[in-house]
Amino acid sequence: MQAESFTSWRTTGVALFVALVLTTLWCGLVYREPRALHVPSEALTETMGLHSVEQFTDRDERFRWTKSTLNLILPNPGGQVHLRMQLSSGFPERFVPVQLATTPVTAFTVGPALRTYHLLLGPDPREPLVLGLTTPPFSPANDPRELGLVFADVRLDGGASPALVIWLAALATTAGLFFAGRMLVKPLPAALAATLGTGALLLWHANGGWLITPLAPVAAVTVMAVALLSLTGFLGRMLFADERLLGQRKPRTSTIRQPARSWHAGEPGYRFGEKVKRPTFSGDAAAQRVLPIVAGGLIVLVMLPIVIWNVTTVNPEFTSDLGIYLAATRDALAGGNPYEPFVIGVSYIYPPASLPVFLPFALLPPPTYDLLWRTLSLVAALAALLALWRTFGQAERVAWIGASFVALWAVSGSLWETLSVGQVNAVVLLGIALFLLGYRYPQLAWVGDLGLALAIVLKLSPALLLAVPLVRGEIGRLVRVAVGAVALGVLALIWFPAHLWVDFATIAPMLLGGADANPYNYALGAFAERVIPGFGWIGRLVAIALIAAWLVFIVMRRRAEPTLLLALGVLVMTIAPGLVWYHHLIFLAVPTALVILNGTSRAGWLALGSVGLLQLLRPLDVLLGLPPWIVLVAYLCLLWAVVETMAELASSDVGAQFHTHGR
Repeated sequence: MQAESFTSWRTTGVALFVALVLTTLWCGLVYREPRALHVPSEALTETMGLHSVEQFTDRDERFRWTKSTLNLILPNPGGQVHLRMQLSSGFPERFVPVQLATTPVTAFTVGPALRTYHLLLGPDPREPLVLGLTTPPFSPANDPRELGLVFADVRLDGGASPALVIWLAALATTAGLFFAGRMLVKPLPAALAATLGTGALLLWHANGGWLITPLAPVAAVTVMAVALLSLTGFLGRMLFADERLLGQRKPRTSTIRQPARSWHAGEPGYRFGEKVKRPTFSGDAAAQRVLPIVAGGLIVLVMLPIVIWNVTTVNPEFTSDLGIYLAATRDALAGGNPYEPFVIGVSYIYPPASLPVFLPFALLPPPTYDLLWRTLSLVAALAALLALWRTFGQAERVAWIGASFVALWAVSGSLWETLSVGQVNAVVLLGIALFLLGYRYPQLAWVGDLGLALAIVLKLSPALLLAVPLVRGEIGRLVRVAVGAVALGVLALIWFPAHLWVDFATIAPMLLGGADANPYNYALGAFAERVIPGFGWIGRLVAIALIAAWLVFIVMRRRAEPTLLLALGVLVMTIAPGLVWYHHLIFLAVPTALVILNGTSRAGWLALGSVGLLQLLRPLDVLLGLPPWIVLVAYLCLLWAVVETMAELASSDVGAQFHTHGR
């Protein structure tokens, strides 16, 4: 076994090394041709330090006045760059000293005549070429504006070799695609596919793509997309590879290790090699046949019409959360404070460690990042649902039960509102689902722990789930989660100013306070405030008591199956915070998976009813303006269903499967 493992790692290492060498050679080959860029003044944005476009009086060309500081952010053609700028001081007998922020600083003087100034710049390792021009401030008597120079156009000529960041991005892309592909194929096909994929990307970028966008963000998003698709395929293959979950309708006797005592006794006491037959619950045979039919009717008659109405009528009135994320990222890149002004619902509220997640999208052109983010979020949601099916799936439940669960949440209003407004909830759900999957399959533990780290960085509230590995003494998991979160924080410090952490600490108390008065907040505290104005504190006390009860429960049952404790924890995590939007309810897919894939008939119907009530929430709230009584009923139904399912598993041999699957 050790020899086989060594051979596998050796093959993987050799395949990756060859792929990286080929990528390096190809990168140098495709970027060896000269490249040129011409940008007239009207094509530059005003945020660079330019005033509006004006027309020369003696020629057909246009120009723009600069401010005292001009920042030109242009594509880098690579190699030594020949820079040509058409400049003028704008007034007779006015000579302006100019400083160009290069290394070392270049200084020259611009006179009143419109002339082309030539400069030779050394190779710049950055992909966007940033040129800063500084002049003494000048305001003529008849013009209140701060003026610098008359700027007509800029030309860049370069090439022969790529910028350093392109080399690094190409190698990182090959490595990322290789490891993403390894989830589905062997090392050699993965290396070939990664090399060809990166090669195609480099060829496109070198032959005109560099004029549109930097390579690094495109490469990062490409790796994200391939990794998500590969993960989805991997989870799907895990489902289809398990004949007990798909394709086998009757349970058969198999050798498993079974607890000598009940699930919740705290002392598993396994016996090995004993052949047992996992029983099904009474009445489940008929329920399993009927539930998919009812779920299909619920989808067609209730969920789909509401989703279409919500996405087309309600969501367009909301502020784009993706727009908020990307605007905050660009503001932070420029050294600003993305947390001001702080208004819940329209402000950036996530810690600075989350900014590297949005950075690649913030550097892409506007029509592209929106579509890519929504597409990747949809794939992430599908992967999360498959992971939950794989985590909680039972041999006794026919495939249609699992498919019904996936379909219910794939067409849920909360998921499609997440996609419509560009929220992060699909990615957070995937991180939580992978964390649970890592408990079911220990070989995937590190993937799940890093997934939870990402979920915590993006949403904060999933940090509550760390209580389970904490009380169980699983130091390794806690360390891996911490390493993942710290790694994102270090990446944030590389690209963004450190003062953002102080800025975030300033808004943290207000963020924890929630927003009781907001009519779209379905938290327990907000519910109490809407029913009895001024009594939101009662709802907050209930929420705190709910969290405390869960913490006490997991301490008492710390040796119990962790995925069940976590499923209950996700339910508490979703409804207890001070801020719960409609799109946050997608997290309830986790406890729903536990119930539908494991519970009794009554628990299954309660969960199905809860999902239906959550779909009715939006039209009743928006159209009729009713207090969210229906969401409270849905919470209680799902809580009842989860508790009943856990109690049933506690007294059934079915709970034994959770201790053995995948090990």
